[in-house]
Amino acid sequence: MNAGHPATRIERMRWWHLDQVLALEHQLFHPDRWSAETFWAELAAPGRSYLVAVGPDEHVIG
Repeated sequence: MNAGHPATRIERMRWWHLDQVLALEHQLFHPDRWSAETFWAELAAPGRSYLVAVGPDEHVIG
């Protein structure tokens, strides 16, 4: 880690990440991407959790 440069962090995906995750889905997995409805169902399902990589600028990068 470089001093003075915030690190990318891994955290649990939350509803507020969804717009950014959907944009990545479209870029990476089109036409096999998940829909917004699929993500909402997965986030609401008991026992399910997903992770996102958040960059120093607070944007989802993976």
